[in-house]
Amino acid sequence: VKLLYGFYTPSEGKILMDGFAQDEVSLKSLRRQIALVPQKSMMMRASIQDNIAIARPSASIDEIKEAAKLAEADEFISKMPGGYTAMLDERGSNLSGGQRQRLSLARAFLQQASILVLDEATSALDVETERMIIENINTHFKDRTVFMIAHRLSTIRNADLIVVLNQGLILEQGKHEELINNKGLYYSLNGLQQAAE
Repeated sequence: VKLLYGFYTPSEGKILMDGFAQDEVSLKSLRRQIALVPQKSMMMRASIQDNIAIARPSASIDEIKEAAKLAEADEFISKMPGGYTAMLDERGSNLSGGQRQRLSLARAFLQQASILVLDEATSALDVETERMIIENINTHFKDRTVFMIAHRLSTIRNADLIVVLNQGLILEQGKHEELINNKGLYYSLNGLQQAAE
């Protein structure tokens, strides 16, 4: 992800996006095409509406609400005094971790970038809310590239390609069914998580 975002340059090969080499475009242009949702969501002391609209300041309130619905955030926002105009404390400390993650997801959805990177972006959510958000991503972002970094395997089960990393090395890659049939690390982790659930 750091290579993709241009924090590092590849020591070998090239990163291509829509046929263009990453080093042929400006960093500003590159980063405008990527919406990144980190595990720890950063919020500023401003309204919920303004916190979501950081991604696209010109967005209408209807577009902001639609992004919040896709992030399963509209319901809790609507119940807050002031709704979308409710003020957040510094770093969003008046929200739960899951609520901050959903606002961060809404921000990324509003950006409408070509590439969506979710780095443990649903780790503070319950399994059912996470499932609904993943369904929304599969429905509304099926024509985009989505990278999902996750320890909770239910998050990535339906991915087109799963890459299993261990200590910085790629151990396995394939679809869920293939990795289960391989009976490698992914198979073991999947069994442990299912037993825990």
